[in-house]
Amino acid sequence: MEMRRLVILGVGCLLFGGCYYPETLIGVLSDGSVVFRPQWDSAEPVFLPDLVAAGSRFTVVVYTKGGGCISFNSTRVDIEGNQATVTPYDTFHTPGRSSGCDTYLTAIEHEATIRFTRKGQATVLIRVREREYRRDVRILRRTVHVY
Repeated sequence: MEMRRLVILGVGCLLFGGCYYPETLIGVLSDGSVVFRPQWDSAEPVFLPDLVAAGSRFTVVVYTKGGGCISFNSTRVDIEGNQATVTPYDTFHTPGRSSGCDTYLTAIEHEATIRFTRKGQATVLIRVREREYRRDVRILRRTVHVY
């Protein structure tokens, strides 16, 4: 019975083009055309503190373009010494032949929790893409002072 249901669904997708094909990619950095958290005045799509205490956790927020056929997937954090790399991943849904995506655009919020244990300068690298249809990855570099 389950196999029959899958075959019917597959035939329907082919005939009517209503299926979406998800692909997980590094997120596209938001360009400020969408609203971020209202309490922040800046249109900058990356937020992190300039100064943190050694051993304490802090949050990095990266906004990527969302809405339409783009949704949140995950946020990866890799820490090595006093360098952290944050990579926001979003799911891009490619519509079938006769289906489409809504045009409602929003910012997708990716939060990453980081903790540096050594005092001094620390680096946070943010891996993003700049354009929706290009696979080039840009690395934004931010410096944090750990006291």
